[in-house]
Amino acid sequence: MKVKTVFRKYLDGEIIALFPEEKWNNEFPACYAHIGQHGGADYAWVVSITKQATKAEYKALKRELENIGYELEVISASDYAYSQILCKVNTKYGAPMGRNNRYPDPGDLRKYDRRVYLDSGGYDKGGAYWGIGEPLRVEFTADLSFVRFYRD
Repeated sequence: MKVKTVFRKYLDGEIIALFPEEKWNNEFPACYAHIGQHGGADYAWVVSITKQATKAEYKALKRELENIGYELEVISASDYAYSQILCKVNTKYGAPMGRNNRYPDPGDLRKYDRRVYLDSGGYDKGGAYWGIGEPLRVEFTADLSFVRFYRD
């Protein structure tokens, strides 16, 4: 089974692999680095103080992980955040009308903007209802401290 992996780069150049869906000691998401190897990390904090690593930058760490048995699914922090924003909702008593926004000022954190695709009935992939109309978009930070849905 492939492990979702986000490669990030610290200001000093160190590369870290974050495994946002794997828990370390049942608490923090697991991580791995050349020095220190396995451990747990505060995912949102690490994402907020690092940059996305390029393929060339994370190549050696990826190879090291594969050599010890990992099968990796490399994703970006923004792809992982987007998947969390549109997670499956509880529709036991009907679909929720939209999703929650979080508006604190994101400060210097990078904001991402993506289209939210709706099916012909006006539902997103997780089951929330938005209705039919102008295209739906979501603006967010990778740590999900800021999320805002809007129509074009």
